[in-house]
Amino acid sequence: RRGGNSDGRMIALALVSAPLLQIAMQAFMSGWMIFEWYFCFAVMMLGLAVALVVQELRRLKILALAGAPLGAVALAVASFWIADGMKPNESQREIAELGRKLSKFASAHPGTYAMGDAAGTPGWMVKQPIVHLEGLMMSHDFLDRIRERRPLEETFRDYGVSYYVAVRPERTGASGCLEFAEPNSLQASPRAPAMAMTICEKPVEIIQPGTRYQVRIYRIDPATGRA
Repeated sequence: RRGGNSDGRMIALALVSAPLLQIAMQAFMSGWMIFEWYFCFAVMMLGLAVALVVQELRRLKILALAGAPLGAVALAVASFWIADGMKPNESQREIAELGRKLSKFASAHPGTYAMGDAAGTPGWMVKQPIVHLEGLMMSHDFLDRIRERRPLEETFRDYGVSYYVAVRPERTGASGCLEFAEPNSLQASPRAPAMAMTICEKPVEIIQPGTRYQVRIYRIDPATGRA
């Protein structure tokens, strides 16, 4: 409030309000799970708090006395945070293994792939185009497809998908066929919009990278979008 920089005040207010608005929108509008990487605004707000503390210490002319201890504490906290973040957990190991096995499969089966959950690392490793069915890195039109609950086979047809990498089914239907929804309700919520389809055909490949995922790969007819 005492600062004369109006732009700085606006940026500070934006950084303070952004994480609150983001979490509120996710909680009340999307039903989406809140992962740790969604707290990027909170980390930026923490950086703002550190900057304001340093500014106040400079104004009180005690930064020279407190600077060295504060710097040492900040360095220790940052080092611990980075070291802890570099330790892969079991889920990350499985996704990496899934990426390696899917990359090997895709090298022998070129085409356009579609995948929802866990598609980030495999999408980087597989040398084939991947349609991300959760909508991340996709277009506004694709998000509209999810919002409007379009049939999944329609999206497969429009995007020329030739292989569907299904991480997990929603449920097994009365006929014994598997029912899939993208995004999966375990990632979002049962009330969240999704694109769905039922598949009765057998997968062309099953990848079991660990205990968390059992991945089924289905051959899709690009002309119809059906398995």
